[in-house]
Amino acid sequence: MTEKAYCDLVLSKTVTEEALVKSAENYAEYIKIKGVRGNLDMCYLPNNFLKDRVFEDFLPENYQKPECTGVSNSATNLTQSQVEQIEKLSQERNTVKNEHPLEVMY
Repeated sequence: MTEKAYCDLVLSKTVTEEALVKSAENYAEYIKIKGVRGNLDMCYLPNNFLKDRVFEDFLPENYQKPECTGVSNSATNLTQSQVEQIEKLSQERNTVKNEHPLEVMY
């Protein structure tokens, strides 16, 4: 269903792929900053994010980065330092994964 909603939006030229990707990145940033506890109305399944046109709120021309309201991530109770460490490790993992891709055998 998500793929269909994605294709419908892009093929109809409602929005570009680049804009959808940036919208998803902005949404991820929003959730990282605001967390999800007490904010469940802002949690969307990928299909609903597209079908319900929530992505429009997170397009670069509409999105405003929220302010961080504290030192801990309300979704996970991690400190900002821990979140930064996780993000750094994730980036390093992606670098290694890109430098050494898995070989797929058919």
